[in-house]
Amino acid sequence: MADGLLRIDVAAHRVWVGGVPVRVSRMRFRVLVFLAHHAGEAVTREQLFEYAWGDEWYPRASRTIDQHICHIRRLLGSAAECIAGVRGIGYRLEAEALADPVTAPPATPTIHGLAETLRDTVAGLDGHIERRAQQIADPLIEEARRAADERVAAAERELANVRQRGEDLAAEFRRQLVALERQLDRRKGTPDAPAHPAGEVTHA
Repeated sequence: MADGLLRIDVAAHRVWVGGVPVRVSRMRFRVLVFLAHHAGEAVTREQLFEYAWGDEWYPRASRTIDQHICHIRRLLGSAAECIAGVRGIGYRLEAEALADPVTAPPATPTIHGLAETLRDTVAGLDGHIERRAQQIADPLIEEARRAADERVAAAERELANVRQRGEDLAAEFRRQLVALERQLDRRKGTPDAPAHPAGEVTHA
């Protein structure tokens, strides 16, 4: 096989073999482009399927890939041998077969890939929401804590005032009790007054 026999124009969706244009279906073109993009490398059937079909791999897809490779080889004619099978892996397109390097366009997202992207997006949103909620909650929590501290301090002050008033009342009660006891003691120490004043004479 001559070097540079295969030429691929990705933008124009065209293929030439030895300067002769070859018509290739959309799916087979994507398979060929992916092989050309990884020219000289072994590419798995799973990679080819997910790139070309944009779907999640399943075991029976292996036969689909093999059938499309067979058709592509048939279309390439004299350049068919540039696509070699790699036992236990998949296929390889020989780099020297390409006239120019090929860059594959982005792959069609697979359902699995979309699901992963969605999960990542949701996880990112969850993280953003959690951080934003924390930013909103932190000042509110701090304000509530300060308010609670102020209420506790006010309650403690009121309790101290009540305790002081109680102590003041108790002290006053003790003072009054002491004063009362003194009055009683003074009364006990005073002799009883006589029935008649001294010097007074009583007459029968």
